[in-house]
Amino acid sequence: MALLADGAYHSGEALSARLGITRAAIWKQVESMRERGIVIESAGKRGYRMTMPDDPLFPPLMNAPGCKIEYSYEMVSTNVRASELARQGAEEGTLALAEVQTGGKGRRERCWASPLGGVWCSLVLRPTQPPAEAQRIPLVTAVAVAEACEDTTGLKPGVKWPNDLLIGGRKLCGILLEMSVEAERVQYLTMGVGINAAQRGEDFPEEIRGAATSLAIECGAPVKRGDVLRAFTERLWHWYRRLELGGDSFYHEVFMPAYIARSVTLGRDVTVVSDEGTYAAHAEAIGGSGELIVRTAAGTTQAVWAADVSVR
Repeated sequence: MALLADGAYHSGEALSARLGITRAAIWKQVESMRERGIVIESAGKRGYRMTMPDDPLFPPLMNAPGCKIEYSYEMVSTNVRASELARQGAEEGTLALAEVQTGGKGRRERCWASPLGGVWCSLVLRPTQPPAEAQRIPLVTAVAVAEACEDTTGLKPGVKWPNDLLIGGRKLCGILLEMSVEAERVQYLTMGVGINAAQRGEDFPEEIRGAATSLAIECGAPVKRGDVLRAFTERLWHWYRRLELGGDSFYHEVFMPAYIARSVTLGRDVTVVSDEGTYAAHAEAIGGSGELIVRTAAGTTQAVWAADVSVR
């Protein structure tokens, strides 16, 4: 895969020698890649060439601010790779970036469809806040993505608690936080972001086409993923660094109004689905650690930390 990611032709003989496998094995790998939707051209004696997208998320074309980029055309999961890098001591700002994920995942280990055309990335962060306050970072990330989408396309996604981005009730972006904590201190966290950017309707698996959308679908025009990614990293660092410096007062007085302005959950009747059961409630506020405060049908106030919340 990595050998073909330069967009040039490579002969089967050269690939065989480089990898130490037979040309028949090379052909099998190429066919496997094609079955996963990756376009591999073959031409006579010239060999094989991977067709790159019109706007590849490739580091020389990107220059994402504040980031050290590890790029691969295909990864199992950018969050898995970012976590590996973090355990190896990767510095804050390291970004795992892929055109395609073969094992992308969302919250609660759900599969996240990650075909060519999206922005699939995971960022290594090493916040100084305690673990409870670090739970605010997914909310910050959601606002950063929403602002990036608005800056580059004019669209205004809403944020469904805690950090899903929606347009017209359909999912545009998912965000996944994974954190390593030791002795009540955050060792590192990986912030996975999956933005449906340039996909067409037929690019989504049939079972989610009615629930998912992309920037290109909503705009009715092509979208440059590199522009979206650059805008996202700029907005994320803007909010993240100010949160690190400003602490509680910044979170409550500056950031939370920006989050609330984009919320499609607060002030609405919701259904909460958690490990403890399913119940109806009214979403009233966001707590100091990013939790959702709801009022149940019985009139009691409850903090929701890890659950699926849908707007009724």
